[in-house]
Formats: sequence, structure tokens, C-alpha cells
Amino acid sequence: MTSTFLFWFFACSAVLIHGLSLVVILLLLRKGNLMSNRYLAFILIVFWFSTAHLAIRVLGWEEYIRPVRFLPILLWMLLPPLVYLYTRISIGFVLQWSWKSMIH
Repeated sequence: MTSTFLFWFFACSAVLIHGLSLVVILLLLRKGNLMSNRYLAFILIVFWFSTAHLAIRVLGWEEYIRPVRFLPILLWMLLPPLVYLYTRISIGFVLQWSWKSMIH
């Protein structure tokens, strides 16, 4: 194993452990704006899955996940609506589904 491989392996592992713990904390937190915490947790889940995919690629295990290797691409498509909804809720707007919000 090369030092570059070990660096990326430990970096991805640290990000995965830290990200997963933040998601759990945000989902279990009962203070503040609960809905914005949930949207932020979903945003972190998108980043967590993309980092997990990167770690699997670094380890060379990509052939074992062939059926789900397109999953990070689909999750990245969820990111803009999640950020939009998180921002609207954090600012204090009430979420109402309208054509304007659908266009965003």
C-alpha cells in the first residue's frame, strides 16, 4: 500500500465517521427548527454517500457495487432542491408548494 492510498483511505474514513455522527445528532436533536435540521441531515447524507462511493473507488472495490454505482449521481440531483428547501425553512418562510417553488 502506498502512502497516497493510506492518506485517502484514512481521510475518507474520518469524513464518513464524522458525517454519520452529525447526521445522527441532527436527526435526534429536539431543539431549534426541527424541519431545517432534518433537511440539513438529508444534505449531509448526500455528501456521505458520495464520500462512501469515493472510498470504495479508492479501495478498488468498485466491481462489487456495480448495481448501485450510479447512486451518487442520482443523489447529487437531489442536492439543489434540498438546499433550496433548507434555506427557505432556515430563513423562516413557511413551505407552501406552488408553481414558483416547483420551478426553483
